Order: sequence, then structure tokens, then C-alpha cells
Amino acid sequence: MGQDADFTDERFETRYTGDLGKKLGNLVQRTLKMIHSYRGGVVPNYDGFHLQEVDAPLRSDAVVEEYKKHVAAFAPHLALQAVWDFIAQANEYIEKTQPFKLAKDPRRRSAST
Repeated sequence: MGQDADFTDERFETRYTGDLGKKLGNLVQRTLKMIHSYRGGVVPNYDGFHLQEVDAPLRSDAVVEEYKKHVAAFAPHLALQAVWDFIAQANEYIEKTQPFKLAKDPRRRSAST
């Protein structure tokens, strides 16, 4: 989107595999696996949980507001870019914080989980 409708099957396959499979698919798969493996399939309630600076961007409504702004301006390509930027941030967050390692160490688990 945002380009002059230069569509090919190859470009579609590249975007489908790269964006959906590797980015969104990876995020969803990793998240669901961790929730199932370390939390018995229940998403923990983090109300009142002490957030660290690295947590702030993912706990913000900024992406929702940016998305709405671009949709209202009839710029779907920018709205989608905001979503993909958020997905990239979430994947990077998992890489930085390595919650799968925290979940394996009872001493480092949050008391609220």
C-alpha cells in the first residue's frame, strides 16, 4: 500500500511470508506458547504490576491513537505501518526481556502472576 499498485504474485508471496508469517505469526506463536507453557493457558492480570521503562511502549495507547488518526485521514497504508511497527516492537521486547527465561526462574517471577 502507498505504492502505485505494482502487484505481482511474487511480491504478494514475499509480503505474506515476511510480514504475516515471520513477524505476526512469530509473535502470536511465541506469546501463546509462553502463556500455555508457563501460565497454564491463562493470561496473567498485570494491574498494579511495577512496569519498567522497557515495558512502557507496549503498555501505551499511542499505537491505537496513531492508527485511528491515519484511518481518519484516509491513509490506510500509514495505519497499517503503525500496526506493523507495534508488532516489531513487541517482537523486539520479547528478545530484550526474554520472558521465557524469567518464567523458568521462580525467584524472578512476579508475585502478581
